[in-house]
This record gives sequence, C-alpha cells and structure tokens, in this order.
Amino acid sequence: MSIVDLALIAIGSLASQVALARGTGWRRRGALALVTTLGPLAVALAMGRPWPRAMATSIDATPLRRTGLVRVGSESCRSCHPSEHASWGRSFHRTMTQRATLDEGGKRGTLLGPIPSGPVARGGGEVSLARSLEGVVWREAGKTDRRVVLTTGSHHYQAYWAEGARPGELSILPLVYLLADRRYVPRQAVFLTPEDDPPEELAWSASCIQCHAVAGEPHRGEFGERFDTSVAELGIACEACHGPGAAHVDKHRNPITRALAHASKTRDETIVNPKRLPPRERSLVCAQCHSLFVPKDEPRFWETGVATTTPERPFETRDLLTLATMRGSLKGRVDATPENFFWADGTIRVGGREANGLFESPCFEKGQGERTMSCSSCHAMHKGEPDDQLAPERRGDLMCTGCHGGVAARLEAHTHHAPASSGSRCVSCHMPKTTFALLGAIRSHRIESPSVTRAAESGRLPACNLCHLDRDLAWTHDAMRRWGSKENAPDKVQGRASAIAWLLAGDAAKRALAAAQFGDGEARAASGDAWMAPILATALTDPYAAVRYVAARSLQSLVPFSNVRYDFVGAGPARAAAQEVVLQRFQEARGGAKVPLEQRARVLLTPEGTVDEPRLRAFAATRDDRAVRISSRLAPA
Repeated sequence: MSIVDLALIAIGSLASQVALARGTGWRRRGALALVTTLGPLAVALAMGRPWPRAMATSIDATPLRRTGLVRVGSESCRSCHPSEHASWGRSFHRTMTQRATLDEGGKRGTLLGPIPSGPVARGGGEVSLARSLEGVVWREAGKTDRRVVLTTGSHHYQAYWAEGARPGELSILPLVYLLADRRYVPRQAVFLTPEDDPPEELAWSASCIQCHAVAGEPHRGEFGERFDTSVAELGIACEACHGPGAAHVDKHRNPITRALAHASKTRDETIVNPKRLPPRERSLVCAQCHSLFVPKDEPRFWETGVATTTPERPFETRDLLTLATMRGSLKGRVDATPENFFWADGTIRVGGREANGLFESPCFEKGQGERTMSCSSCHAMHKGEPDDQLAPERRGDLMCTGCHGGVAARLEAHTHHAPASSGSRCVSCHMPKTTFALLGAIRSHRIESPSVTRAAESGRLPACNLCHLDRDLAWTHDAMRRWGSKENAPDKVQGRASAIAWLLAGDAAKRALAAAQFGDGEARAASGDAWMAPILATALTDPYAAVRYVAARSLQSLVPFSNVRYDFVGAGPARAAAQEVVLQRFQEARGGAKVPLEQRARVLLTPEGTVDEPRLRAFAATRDDRAVRISSRLAPA
C-alpha cells in the first residue's frame, strides 16, 4: 500500500471524527453524510474496490436479539397470560417491525406486497424488489443487490429496510407498498414533502429503533463507521409497555405465588401494569412513542438507545418537543422547523404524537385523581379492535359521558344538533381532524371547545367548518353567538368558505386535511356533495403527491367520478388530463344544477350552476407554496 493510499484512509478517518465531533443525529444534516461518504470512499480508493459497495457488510445487519438479563421476550408471557398474548398477537403493534420473509411452504411471509415482475420506481435507473437465494433483495441497475432485512408497518402501508453502506447498517428503501391500493409507490409520495427534495436517507438504528422495537440499542461505532445493533424484540411487544419481565417471570414460576398475585390488589413491583398506575403515569407509558421527542443524551442514545426499565418515566431519557421548547430550550436540537409539527397555537399537527395533544387538554391538565383523563380513558390494548384499539365499552360518547354525565342528559341543548346526528357526537366537536398522517386526517387529541377566535389566530379550522365545508368563519361565529358565545368576530373571516380556502389556497398540510374532509361521509351529509368535484379536481395537479392522493381518493368516492382514471404519481400531463376530464364531466352532466341556488356562490359556482372559473383561479393563485415537510422522523442521522 502506497503512502497515497494511507493518506486517503487517514483523510477518511479524520473526516469521520470531525463530523461526529461537531454534531450528530438530529442537529447536523451533513455530519453522518461525511462519515458515510468520505471515510468509506477514501478506503475504497486506497484498496482499489468499487464504490458504493466498497465497504462489504461484515456484521449481519439483522438486529441481534439480546434477552435474558432483564428482558425475556413476549413468548415468556404466553403461558400465564394467553388472552393478553393473543390480543397483542392480533395487533398492528406486534407487526410494526418484522424480519422480511417471503411466503414459503404454505406459511405467510411478512412481505405484504408481491415480488414485482418489473421495475416499481424510477430515479437514477431502474429499481425493484427481487427474489434471490438470500430471500428478498433490493435491485438497482448496475449495482450490487442488497438484502432486504426488515419491514415496517402492516396496517396502511409497508416500508422496507435493506443493508446499507456501513457494516450493520439498515437503510430505508425509496418505496412503500400501499395496502389499500395494492401497489408500490415512491416512499416520498406518502409523506408531505416537496417533490424536489432529495430522497430521504434514513438509518433504522438512528430513528425507528426508538419506538418500533423493544429496548433497541444502536451501538454505533466510535466514529460512526458501523452499527452493532441489538433489540430485546422486534415490534412493540409486551416489555415495551410492561417493562423488563425477567424478575416477574422468576417470581411467578411458583403457582402459589401466581394465585396470591391474582387475588391481590397491590402493585406487583416486579412488573409495570399500566392499569394500576395513576392516570398521568398511565399515559406516560404511551408517550414513550406517541409524543414528539428527542433523546436527552445523544451520546448515550448512540450506544444504548432511549429505553428505560421504567416505561412510565420516559422523559428520564427523552426531551419532549413542543412549539415553545423548539423555539426555546431545545432550539437547534432538531433539524426541522417547528411549523412542520405544530399549528401556530402549539397544537400538534403530525400524527402518531397524540400525547402532545393530551398533555395540553383540560381533561388531563385539570383532572383530579382517577377522573384525570388518560390514554386508557378511551383505548384498551387488549380489548379493542386492532384498527383503533378503542375500548368496546367506551365507543361513541361513552368515552366522555362517564365524567360529563350532565351533558348526556341534555344533549340537544348542549350540541344544538339532533341527538342522533354526527353534530351531537362529542369527538365531532371537541376532537376535529386537524392532524395529518398515514395519507389522511386524524382526530386532534388536544381536546377543546370550538373557537372562532382561536381558529383565526392559529390557522386551524374549528370543527364546525370541517363538517360544514361550504361555510366560512363568519357563519360559524354568528351561529355560536346565537348559542350564547361571547366571542367577538375576528378580522378577516368574511367571504370565503374556510374548507374551500384550505383546499385551494392553504399550505400543503391544510390542503391535505381539507381534501380528506371532502371525502368524509359526515361532512358530505352536512354540506352536500354535488358541488365538490371541480374543487377537488384542482388538487389533482397539486405539487405535493400526498395531497393529490387524498384528493383523488375523495373525488373517486363521488359516484359520478368513481371511474376517473388517475395516477397520483403518474406523469404531469396525464394528471392534468384527468383534471380536465373531471371538469368536463361536471359541466356536461350539469352537476351544478343539483346544488341549491343559495349555496352556489359559496362553493364557487355561478348562479346558473357552472364552475365560476375566474373565482376558482383567483383562489388558486393565492396558494401558500411555502415548503411543508411532515415526514416519518425528526431529522436524518
């Protein structure tokens, strides 16, 4: 090896050390890029090996499972807790992270999508998933196959992780499988991200390991050159919520001890049972994952992760991110702007972080004793349906009327809606769908009463206007004043139907949320839907793929437009052509004639029922095109 070769290796090593010394993880976008580029590149040049597969994976990228010291794994729970084990087995928690396997010998594999017969995406060449002797591999033209090791998700879509450039590293693949659509699409298309952003580079051991496995430990090398990752178990399993189980298993091997424990009402100190925790601690168990946070101690995270032996005390190893802390004490800890995660009033607007909303809800903040609202006030991990895990005995208004019984006794007087209507459901008014995730709108978990003033100040529509899509804030203000509200009308609420304004002129998050509401059955019943097609059609050419997807789904749920051919990730001219088809079909079918005359102006139709194109274009011309990034993680590692 020549002196030049040695110098190249030294440069690569120095680049790694400098990058990591100056900041890692959530704070520096380029730090690990230097580690993964300059370091291996220098070695590759010196050793005469091809790039980018120069650093052959010498450590199996499959996370090593380590149990026995304090954690024992979910199988150890089955014999004493068969019902709970079975209900967990049916949950999407269990299948959140799995080893990637194919169907074999009549046994269903974990790969939910079929192996494609050809390329599934394009970008820098043809790419696809393929079958090999190693199982599933990621194939790119002109590059070495990479083994697909893990899958993430099994509910709405599934993502995939393949061997990365560094030994032991797992890197996200640039495609996902949409279960409802039965197709592969570019991964960026399912998040709210600008299409001209470069593909997201994400390492499993730097991000998803925090929540999608039990006791994940990245064990990154000293210079970031490798991962020797370990987990107690893949997926969200028993010990994620109940804490380490070894001491509990040892104690209860004796059948007499087990019998006494079942009869006892005291807390078993060898295990965490969320049901026996105070309400606030009960919710903190869920907040381990369902809150927005960063590791409190980054160097510790890169070694042993954020897991603790006390799941009810997650913020011993995590810092909670709020709008205030992202602008204050934790400013600079996250490579993202607060506006991507929060509305202007601090309400979380990204899904999966429901604890942030709960923590700011009066039912949580002002609750006393067992009357304090917690996650388990509505959800049950071992009784609810896997889709939403709502407790069967708490569905509908029952999740609220246990504490607010007086409201139930005078329901119509309280809601000003017919008792059987959606307007009388507690969640319709107090938990509007102002959170985006999973290509749809999710209910806000910041429980509050509708307020026009708050809506005008925060930019977050009140529940009224997310159901009455054709009405503006002035109408909402007048209705609430008639019902006894003392709020004064804020400025600039006149003249526009707010949901329409969101869809045509809002930022990408508002456009996606509005598009989802246009497909909501309750909103359609309140607003009528004969007028919706032209407005939804404008979103078929939206610059954000996720907005286009949601708008197309809502549009195609309208019977006259159910057979419109449209591909949200197809070519731009084809998307524009589909938009023209919708507008032409609406005009030819005289769709506007079915819209009540008094409603037409509000929904951008002429008195004759045709599309008011000048007003529609004027709305669209004011669209908020500031970049919005609501993705699956806080920042790259």
